Amino acid sequence: MAKKALDRLIGIAEELPEAKWKVKTHYAQFLAKSKTFGWFLNNHRNDGLVSVYCRVFPGESASLIQSGSERFYKPRYVGAHGWVAYRLDTPEVDWEEVAELVKTSYYLSAPPRLAALVIRNSEDERL
Repeated sequence: MAKKALDRLIGIAEELPEAKWKVKTHYAQFLAKSKTFGWFLNNHRNDGLVSVYCRVFPGESASLIQSGSERFYKPRYVGAHGWVAYRLDTPEVDWEEVAELVKTSYYLSAPPRLAALVIRNSEDERL
């Protein structure tokens, strides 16, 4: 399950301008230039969870976590800084929602020139 989830996340990242990733044994870091925009974690600190951490707009983290959905939780270390965790080890992962979270995190983390490309690409898709 974890390998498939990581492969899907890499597929999402491949669509983002100049995105890179570093895969380690139990985690992967997703980068826009030198800025981290996501983390994939597999059993981090023996918590038994497979999840992705993403930055979200101010206030959105609390709303998602308090929504009652078990998909979201406050991640260690970065949760206090506007990040949210999305569980990838549940039976029904909404990959469109995951892609939106990853793209938003990229937009919030990337250098302005790259973030602008994400906005432009989103507008082109709607045309």
